[in-house]
Amino acid sequence: MEGNTERRHDLQLRAIIDQAIEFKNSLGTGGAVSFLVEHHVPPPLLQRVLMSAAAPRAQE
Repeated sequence: MEGNTERRHDLQLRAIIDQAIEFKNSLGTGGAVSFLVEHHVPPPLLQRVLMSAAAPRAQE
């Protein structure tokens, strides 16, 4: 069952990251950073998200 928890967490984290990218586009970097910090996103991931948010993600 641990795999299901990990997968659910990954989906939740993905949704948080997607929302942060939208916030960056509409509210600016400060709004995105605040959102990511409030959701306890680790700083290295936070930096990667904000640095790569301008590049389009590959569709799955």
